[in-house]
Amino acid sequence: MTNEKHEQMRQNDVPLEKILDAMELSGKWVVKRLKGNPTSGPFSELVLTEKAAVFFPKVAYMKWASGAWKWKQGLDLPTQFIRIIRSEMSHRLRDWRERNESEVTPMNNELVDRELEQALADELEMEEEMKDLGYANILEYVSAYPNLVVYVNLVRETNSYRTISKKLRIKMAEVKKLEAEVIKIVRTNRAK
Repeated sequence: MTNEKHEQMRQNDVPLEKILDAMELSGKWVVKRLKGNPTSGPFSELVLTEKAAVFFPKVAYMKWASGAWKWKQGLDLPTQFIRIIRSEMSHRLRDWRERNESEVTPMNNELVDRELEQALADELEMEEEMKDLGYANILEYVSAYPNLVVYVNLVRETNSYRTISKKLRIKMAEVKKLEAEVIKIVRTNRAK
């Protein structure tokens, strides 16, 4: 079976409620990311023709449903939508800046620099949020196994087998077994 067929089957298997939930959650993420609904700039209602929290989840759904966006293994639908939205927002911001570059004067050049710094800071913050979301999901899956919960919390701090081995006072081979157990549980839960 080709990847395209597999992808199409996966999209057809998703119930409407999950799609609507993903759109709602990604819309909330957009509002949080933009700190409300901007009145000016590339994400304003004037530019997008509707509120960003409505516009971007629709774009994410259309790109996902059309197969224009590559599905990343192991991600749930809301996370997938957020990845699509992040990409779309960065493209729109870049295009908007390029269109308005001729209007940049030395006075507002500092403003553009601050905006770029903020965009980079937001990007790093988003990566941390995604990691935290991933760890929260993993902790939920392994919550019935106290030794695995401890292991996952240590992995969050460091990914060194040696450090984890020292902290748990076990051999590195046992650390690798714990890792394999966590991976097995996560894959089983995500396949449901």
